[in-house]
Amino acid sequence: SAAPPSDSNSIPAGRNGRTPLGKEELNRRGEPNQGNRSADGAPTNWGEYATAIHRWEHILGRPAPSPIDDNKLSAHFAEWMMGLEKNWVCGIVESRAKALTTLGNGVVPQQGLLALRELTS
Repeated sequence: SAAPPSDSNSIPAGRNGRTPLGKEELNRRGEPNQGNRSADGAPTNWGEYATAIHRWEHILGRPAPSPIDDNKLSAHFAEWMMGLEKNWVCGIVESRAKALTTLGNGVVPQQGLLALRELTS
């Protein structure tokens, strides 16, 4: 399998034309999400994952939704983590459980693209 790129300069831009930020650049620029708050404004302690969360926010061009909804994993957060457009699944599937099942049976687009490239090269 292909080795991961060594730096953000070798990573292609996402659909929004943005490339990943390194930890140093995130520290210089500040956190895109004005600290540890989810898209709905709820305080969120991302802990050791803060840098990765903020990098993904930059790549996707939108803040992370709250990871928890009624003390359960948020389907919107799972959808966001997969890099899908907002409401790609959650806007269609009516229940949280069905949305998580659908997302769990789906393919992360970036992983699917890598698989196709590996299989056809």
